[in-house]
Amino acid sequence: MTTKFYSFIAFISILFIFSACQKELSFINANTGGTSTGTAVYTFSGAPGNCTTPLIRGTFQAGVLLDTTHSIAAQVTVTTPGTYTITSSSANGITFAATGTFTVTGLQTIIFKASGTPIAGGPFDFTLGTGGCKFSVTCTGGTTPPVNNTNCKTCIYVPMCAGIKFSFYDTTSGMASIRTVDLLSSVDTTIDAKIYQKITATSGVSFYNCTNGETNVVAYQQVSNNGNVLQKYQATLIKANAAIGTTWTDNITNPFGQTVVQNFKIESKPNSRNVGTFSFNDIIVVSLETGVDFPGVGFIPASFSYYYYAK
Repeated sequence: MTTKFYSFIAFISILFIFSACQKELSFINANTGGTSTGTAVYTFSGAPGNCTTPLIRGTFQAGVLLDTTHSIAAQVTVTTPGTYTITSSSANGITFAATGTFTVTGLQTIIFKASGTPIAGGPFDFTLGTGGCKFSVTCTGGTTPPVNNTNCKTCIYVPMCAGIKFSFYDTTSGMASIRTVDLLSSVDTTIDAKIYQKITATSGVSFYNCTNGETNVVAYQQVSNNGNVLQKYQATLIKANAAIGTTWTDNITNPFGQTVVQNFKIESKPNSRNVGTFSFNDIIVVSLETGVDFPGVGFIPASFSYYYYAK
């Protein structure tokens, strides 16, 4: 269990926060497209092909009614401000829709809310608007995926095994909401000459390496809340075997060319903590100070967080 962790990794570059990985796209069947009305003039990023860096939120499960936690964020380039009402094509009992007003031109992000009840499990293709871009949503069919115990015992603070289900409170919006993530599959891949596990989950795709209790994560094409795209995120989340006071730093370049600095520190271990009705022991507390390194100015801190990791 962790607090403020897993399917969202928060860091700030003048409030640059991202929450999920890019979904892998798989277009199997053609569809007839959705509808577009309104006074605005715009084009979808990636149209008429795959949507550029779509951000899909929520777990789509056969037989379970969709709610406000299910949506997709897609980018458009606006040439004429105005109103818009856009729906997607329908598939497997699911439709996405959005309505609003563009007040400026340029690159914008639209949040499409999902509605309906998925009928069956599997990947299903959608098209946003009339002649818009395409994306795919994979619905689970209620079956339990096979379990692969690789790294489950050696990485007990951040286990990354197919079959694991995470459930946690997301408070980034200021209001707590329960989110769940299912790890569906795991395969080995090599990044920077190091073997990572490619984890395919209901929240997207990411890459993990755990060696001697040190967990490293790599993710690509992260999308922030304001629609900016981070090409690559790479960081060491925890050094479980390190002593109290151990520090390390990871740097990231954001879309504005700025260097985002993440300063980690092992604050204390072991600890006990109650969360709701649950009690956790052997907790490692990791602090994270995030800021931006401005040329000629130096490091300017922007946020400070604590992460709690339990076995």
